[in-house]
Amino acid sequence: MYRARRDGIVAAIQRDLPPEIQFHTPQGGLFLWLRLPENLSSLALLPLALVEGVEFAPGQRFFPEPADGEPDLRLNFATQTPTEIEQGIQRLGKAINQAQKHTNRRRK
Repeated sequence: MYRARRDGIVAAIQRDLPPEIQFHTPQGGLFLWLRLPENLSSLALLPLALVEGVEFAPGQRFFPEPADGEPDLRLNFATQTPTEIEQGIQRLGKAINQAQKHTNRRRK
């Protein structure tokens, strides 16, 4: 069951998130880690994701030096149905796109 959910989240990430998102397919466990592009912060992304109806754990919570986890976020795929996983990744993609637009506007 967990392998199918893991495979579902991996497929959804590859399909629905920007190509500059980095991740490794976990060989075990219940979580998948994403690394955002260098100019995005997982902590800053969280409120945008919540507006879209999806939540994740910002990486800063898991690093001895919180700044080291700035671009990272942890997704739990174990407690979600395949449909919820697919919808959640689509919503996360919308939030990431909004964050990227906001970041690009600030640079101009």
